[in-house]
Amino acid sequence: MERKQKLDARGRKKQDKSNVPTITLNTLRNNAEKSAASMKKAHAEKMDGLSDEVNRPRKELPDIDKMKLNVDDSSLHKGKVLINAEVLNVRFGKGSSGRKD
Repeated sequence: MERKQKLDARGRKKQDKSNVPTITLNTLRNNAEKSAASMKKAHAEKMDGLSDEVNRPRKELPDIDKMKLNVDDSSLHKGKVLINAEVLNVRFGKGSSGRKD
């Protein structure tokens, strides 16, 4: 996009200095506007596709409320790490919630 804008600016400067008929300049300007519009449209479509691609895995994850983990007493020795988690939301019972880092 930036490159296209730079080229358009350079073209405008050149056409001010040239002795080209107005009708030709208008045709060139119209063609440039059409190509810029089609580039913007293609860019928007590509960005929509990429955002859908990024959001799809997020939608496929199960809801937080449905994810439950019960850890019974393990028969392993004291100090054995069973689960290692970072930035974890925890709820004990009904209504109470907390955030553990």
